Amino acid sequence: MKRSNITNEEIGALLGSFSDLRKELSAGITQATSFKAALAISNIYIFMFTCLFFLIRGNIVPTFTPNLMAEDFLAIFGGKAIAAFWIFTILNISLYFNFSFNIVSLCATIYIASSVFDLVALFHERISFQETFYLTLLITTSPVLIFSMVFMVFTHKASVETL
Repeated sequence: MKRSNITNEEIGALLGSFSDLRKELSAGITQATSFKAALAISNIYIFMFTCLFFLIRGNIVPTFTPNLMAEDFLAIFGGKAIAAFWIFTILNISLYFNFSFNIVSLCATIYIASSVFDLVALFHERISFQETFYLTLLITTSPVLIFSMVFMVFTHKASVETL
């Protein structure tokens, strides 16, 4: 088997031919500050939503109504919390790789809006700041999440702008 010797000049020429492409890809896409703020708000909200579920399920957060700990409530709330967590995980991955972010964020917006309407329809009699403060705060602040999701869909920069 013959071993081919490549000189340093040849290696330099090979690396130099791809240097422009590497600079362009490594520059990345600079998103607007308002987009970053909307993304941070959405991620914090979903993180709090998921943490609230685990705190309620583990009886760490005091609940003032015994029917809040019912199995049907925990099943619905838990399913929505876990689904929202995984949807936002996929959303953040698609943003990182800049692959189908608008489609994923549109699907996440539809799911979040549907989830909020379901929670309000199913638990409207339990919404009270005196009895279920955490759940009521989560449901009443959910329009902020929906607005930030819609804002992210419309303000995302999908490609590198050339000069």
